[in-house]
Amino acid sequence: MLSLKPDSRAQGFLRDEDLNVNFSFREGRVRFLTDMPPVENAVGTGRLTGNSFRADVSSATYDDWTISQGRFDFPELNPRGKDFIVTAEGRGPAVSILRQLSNSRVRLQENTGFDPERVSGVATASLRFQRRSTGQVPFEDTQLQVSATIEDAGLENVLLEQSMTDGRVDVDLTQKRLVLSGFADLGPIPVQFSWRDGFNNEDPSADLSASAIINPTALNELGLFGRAYLTGDIPVNMQGQVGRDGLGDAQFGFDLRGARIAVDEIGWTKPAGDPARAVINYDGQGRENVSSVRLETDTAVIDGDIELQSDGRLKSLLLRRFFVDGLSDVSGEISRKDDGSADIRLVGSYLNLEPTLDGIGSFGGTESAALGIALNVTADVEQLRLRKGLDLVDATAALETSATALLRAEANGLTQSGDGLLYSYNAEGDVPEDR
Repeated sequence: MLSLKPDSRAQGFLRDEDLNVNFSFREGRVRFLTDMPPVENAVGTGRLTGNSFRADVSSATYDDWTISQGRFDFPELNPRGKDFIVTAEGRGPAVSILRQLSNSRVRLQENTGFDPERVSGVATASLRFQRRSTGQVPFEDTQLQVSATIEDAGLENVLLEQSMTDGRVDVDLTQKRLVLSGFADLGPIPVQFSWRDGFNNEDPSADLSASAIINPTALNELGLFGRAYLTGDIPVNMQGQVGRDGLGDAQFGFDLRGARIAVDEIGWTKPAGDPARAVINYDGQGRENVSSVRLETDTAVIDGDIELQSDGRLKSLLLRRFFVDGLSDVSGEISRKDDGSADIRLVGSYLNLEPTLDGIGSFGGTESAALGIALNVTADVEQLRLRKGLDLVDATAALETSATALLRAEANGLTQSGDGLLYSYNAEGDVPEDR
């Protein structure tokens, strides 16, 4: 309906009441942004007035998504430069939207280093987009809001070559930030997480926080050290940053109160229920990974820097302090050799070798417990215990083991009476002797 009056164009354009056209459409096609796919196969109704336009969509397709409803709203056609608003709801593959955002002016992958092709799952999303109707609008002046839920969500190669699967993720995206939160399985471990990226060109890393509960079975499936020594569940919290090369700086906190830790090789046990906590500060930048590790209980303190090779194997461990009540109070270094064996160098105030020597020769047997790795150990300590009642001061010690047995042992120092003593053992048949 057209109703023109002498003053209809007094402002240079029609008033709403001067024109009213209602219409319906099928197989509609419209492109709102030149760097995003068009909406196609649209079915709906529309209304054009003298100074406004609105189209309501009941169904459409967007790339490989199905649009269940949408609206294009131009509240004021004039004067030029007024905002238009697009809203829509739809469902489709999560990777498609992320791929489009990477190829558009949002530059998701370029700004964050995040590869959309790592993502799987089906998303249900709602979108609100608002910008001026002039030809060129800076992206920072555009209002974008996307809220979505991704079901059966997956993300390849998250950590330790493990992928995230069977997830449910809530997505909150604007032109200024991306927030992902939800839960999923990281390999064998259920994880709850939150990811926030502020799209900062100067600092392209994203903030990641996560919590989980791990147990010995999960450690075994991940190929991580510790399964043989742990019993019980361990709550873990992580705060870190993720960049183009994956996880960078991060801190892992382990609440060990509910776990039992038993290291039979050195005769030390932390019962379940005793307070204990471990913290790992992880630096994943570069080819080799360095982490600072601190484990503290009522009877033990282990504080050091661990360096892993790119394949995850131990390269070195620098011990600032290795204290186990009744066993050791030393510092030192552990380094792994190319043949898989390890060199250990220790210095400090106290070292008790009784658990290691307890099954040898004159101390009551011929073999040591399985150690699992060949070791070469040297120690220089103020007090060295060989057995109950036999301590050496200003002592040195050297041990050599295979993966299953002690091959050689030697200790040298002064007894409490000031006499020199040399203890020597060789597994090839020599009898342990004190000289």
